Amino acid sequence: FALFLSVAIFAASCSKDKTVIKPVENNNPITLGLYQYGADSGKRVFVRVTKVGTKDVNYISVFDTGSTGMTIDAKDIVPDSVINTAGKQFSGDSIVVNGITVTSKQSIISYGNKTSSTKEYGYLAYAPITISDETGHASAKRVPIFIYYKIIDGTTGKSVGGVQGHGLDIFGVGPGTSFVNSAIASPLSYFSFGTGITSGFKLAALPGNSFSSSPTFVSKLLNIGLTSDDLTSSGFIMHTLSHSSVGGVTSTIPSTITYSGQTIAANILFDSGTPYISTIEN
Repeated sequence: FALFLSVAIFAASCSKDKTVIKPVENNNPITLGLYQYGADSGKRVFVRVTKVGTKDVNYISVFDTGSTGMTIDAKDIVPDSVINTAGKQFSGDSIVVNGITVTSKQSIISYGNKTSSTKEYGYLAYAPITISDETGHASAKRVPIFIYYKIIDGTTGKSVGGVQGHGLDIFGVGPGTSFVNSAIASPLSYFSFGTGITSGFKLAALPGNSFSSSPTFVSKLLNIGLTSDDLTSSGFIMHTLSHSSVGGVTSTIPSTITYSGQTIAANILFDSGTPYISTIEN
């Protein structure tokens, strides 16, 4: 599990959150830096999560354009008396702890492909969240999230030891809603803006020399909120995204692939959460 290893290294090397607050100004997007990590085939981009509910934390999540919804390990977020490696331990429809509303709505989120998918088992929850960079942070008041308590290895089909210390936290910013629960959408869609700013995000080009064996902070990679200029095609190649009967709009782009003398229609997934593989189904 390269992802678990890389997250553990990154988390250990992150500095504590700075005290400088990045204000959310009316009529202006929020600009934050992200963290590039990995070498050769293991490259990924991460965002720092520094508050969930009322708990100050210092976790990193995969910034994933290929999935929708934020997932976070239950470990140290809620007590074992609420959720442990066996699942929820409370009765009733929901419980509020550490400023987090945990519901009894259980689901399984899968990451991977048809033949090998890693699965997170968990529950729908709601909480205010804060994301940060080296200069400050920005917050959203109430975000639907997925709290997981168990992970099943996509290759072996075996449990990887229950709660994994935030080894598969995902910050899914794809469009539409989550396939497992229509209440869950991109956490970025819950940030508030003034007049003239449209919900959405713009991701800058990732500098290739900033991927290395130690995490590298790159400033101003992420703009949360779009201006009227951002919504034009100026400076961009525009693609119409696909639509699914489940989840609505997806991150797949209708495309044409020419390979080995054949030209075929295909859907290509715009997926920053899968760092290095290309899959073509013949």
